[in-house]
Amino acid sequence: GTCKDRDMMRFDPVTARVTQVRGQVSSRGATLGEGTVIRSGDELETAEDGSTTIELADGSRLTLQPKSRMRIDTLSVLRGTQQQDASLTLSAGRVESQAATQRGPAARYRIVTPTAAVGVRGTQFRVGAGDDATRAEVTEGAVAVDGAQASVKLPAGFGVVAAPGGLAKAVELLRAPSIADAARLQERTIVRIPFAPVDGASAYRAQIALDTDFRAIVTQSVFKSNEAKFGDLADGDYHVRVRAIDAAGLEGRDADLAFRLKARPEPPFASFPQHKGKLRADTVGFAWAKAAEAQRYAFQLAT
Repeated sequence: GTCKDRDMMRFDPVTARVTQVRGQVSSRGATLGEGTVIRSGDELETAEDGSTTIELADGSRLTLQPKSRMRIDTLSVLRGTQQQDASLTLSAGRVESQAATQRGPAARYRIVTPTAAVGVRGTQFRVGAGDDATRAEVTEGAVAVDGAQASVKLPAGFGVVAAPGGLAKAVELLRAPSIADAARLQERTIVRIPFAPVDGASAYRAQIALDTDFRAIVTQSVFKSNEAKFGDLADGDYHVRVRAIDAAGLEGRDADLAFRLKARPEPPFASFPQHKGKLRADTVGFAWAKAAEAQRYAFQLAT
């Protein structure tokens, strides 16, 4: 319907819910936790180590990334229906969203940034706000991006940059990197995820999560080389997601891999004899540094 028709519709307020929190996440100074109820007017902020997933009334999910700020402008449904009206303002940082299909003429899911508005009709997409520009990337479905003077419909596999001066031309997202299969088993405390370089990439983002949907992101970082490295992870099962970033800052298609970290107890450091050393003796003593968590040691000698 038209804006005039919409103004005459009756909407009732609804709430959203926090389904996961990692690190420091707050709303108006109060710390958020799993199960926290989110209402219109709330302002969410994530610290450098923080991320949170919010589930809206219609089942749409969005994950606010580290160092981000987002205000919940509107959360409501058309009276007597399940048609949701959700409007969010992302003033800084990034959000990754999996939106439910928006059914009915009154249904609306919109993310507003300082330089654009991204409207959704059922899709998986990402929005970043920063450096005086908005970056929108679609991995499934389509979104409508409204800039200052123009609009563009963005299909799956494409991204666009919206600067204060207007919208740039939509471009195809970079292909997903190929992650080395050897990364499935990690046996050192520094996790190394090598992947094939992607033509046109200026950097790569890697995320590690506990779940296949990447709602519970444990850590993430941007790397210049085609290897991601992470420390301070406990032994266990994880999922890694890697994507290439082009020169305009648009992030490409995802490559996912499940891996297991089994690095503890850490191997002891051999102190004697030295590696490839030569000894003149009838007997040889072997020595190594004490390893944390070790109760005893397995020793093997081979030719």
